[in-house]
This record gives sequence, structure tokens and C-alpha cells, in this order.
Amino acid sequence: MNFDYNEEQQLLADSVRRYLQKDYEFEARKKILATPGGWSERVWATFAEMGLTGLPLSPDYGGFGGGAVDLMSVMEAFGEALVVEPYLPTLLAVTLAMGCARRRATSRTPSDVTPRRTLPADSVFILEATGDPPSDTVVRLGNGARHAVVLRHAASDRAAFAVVEFGDSAFGAGDSVDVTFHARPGVYGLDIASSRPIREGTITFKYARHFQAPAAARERYGSDARFEHELAVGRLDDAGTIILLPTRRPTSDNVSAALDGPGSYVVASPK
Repeated sequence: MNFDYNEEQQLLADSVRRYLQKDYEFEARKKILATPGGWSERVWATFAEMGLTGLPLSPDYGGFGGGAVDLMSVMEAFGEALVVEPYLPTLLAVTLAMGCARRRATSRTPSDVTPRRTLPADSVFILEATGDPPSDTVVRLGNGARHAVVLRHAASDRAAFAVVEFGDSAFGAGDSVDVTFHARPGVYGLDIASSRPIREGTITFKYARHFQAPAAARERYGSDARFEHELAVGRLDDAGTIILLPTRRPTSDNVSAALDGPGSYVVASPK
């Protein structure tokens, strides 16, 4: 097996080492061990800011989808510095929890998928989003392979906003394709443009942290929970209508639907 690190993995490991050499030297580690908990919340927060706590987790749960070699590059740096923070036990516990969530999701019946409906665009509530939206993003994707693009809110918290996945035959023949993502400000909405037609893919919106029901939706449904229950992924079209796509919930605070080509996608419910 090949455990050589690619450029991104090496850059991550070097970044972790620089931080540990600067702020986690011998005396600092002794002070941490002397605390009642035996580990540092400040150091743990830094690990989170560096993306380490989400490194091996699935994008469905706000992670980066890293593999064993990605994790190994970090663990080598941790081992050299004798890091005492409970990094690996925490990831193992979260991984077990994700496995349980996946089993619950896959055990749902087909009736949990909402029906496809076409409505006037002014007859739906669109889910509002607090916080700063993701920046406009352009990615070049190689053809013939699966890809997942994770879009996150701005640097204030880096919470996941949406994950767009493309299958290995999403773009037909050709070497590569450019895909552009533009988040609609103030709502859970995403405009997707592509240099070639999109033949297959999935979009999953994630609203665990920045969910905000419109005031009129609260009045209509009586509670945030009832409004959330009616949410679906919709695609806006040029005719002034919205197509509410067959939508499922892979986990709580997530709605997911198959891409219906390039276009404008939002999270919405009927009025």
C-alpha cells in the first residue's frame, strides 16, 4: 500500500507541526497536564479552526471527507508532540454516531421522500439563512470520477451550507468541466452553472446552525418544527414557477435531492 502524502496532506501536516512547535512545547504541555481536565479547551478550539475535528468526517455531517492517509498525516504530528487532547477517541465516538444515523436514514420507507410538485414561485416560503453566506466558488472537476464540493459559511464559523456531489458520468465525455456556485444572500439558495450539461448529481442543504423560519411561515405553520417538516429542495425556473423536487432527509437538519441540471436551487415549503 502507498502511504506517501500528496501535497495537500503534507501542507496540512506541516501546518499542524508549526502550531505544535510554537504553542505546544514541553512546558506548555506540562501546564495542560496539570489542569483538572488534563487537556486544553483552547488547543481543542484551535484544532477545530484548523479543520482537524472535521477532517475524516463525511460531508453529510459537515466534515471534509478525508481518508485514513489524511488522518495519518495529522496523527504523526500529534505523536511527535505527545498531544494529550482526546482527538482520536472523539473521532471514533462521532464515527459510531454517524454510523447509527446512516442506519436510521437507510431504514426509512419510500414515503419519506416528498413528491415532485410545481408551484408559482410566490406561493412558497424560502428558508432564511443567518450568518455570512459562502463565497462564490469555481471548481474544475476531472471527468470520470466522483466529486463532492462542500460549501461553507464565511470564516466566522465555517459551518457547512451545502454539499453538491457529482457521479463519475455526471458530465458526459471530455477531460474536465468548470462548475460555478453562487450562494443567494439571506436564504438557503444556490445557483449552479456548468461549462457542460450536468447529467447526474445530488445537492444537500445543511441548516443546523443558521436555520431561520420566515415570520409568515411561523404564523402559517404554528411552529418552526412544523415548517421544517414541510421543507423540500426546489428549483426555480424562468417561467416564474418553482419545482419542489423529490426530497429526502439523510440526517436531521439536512434536505437532499437529485440535481435537475444547472440552475437555481432553494430550500422551500408551500405557503
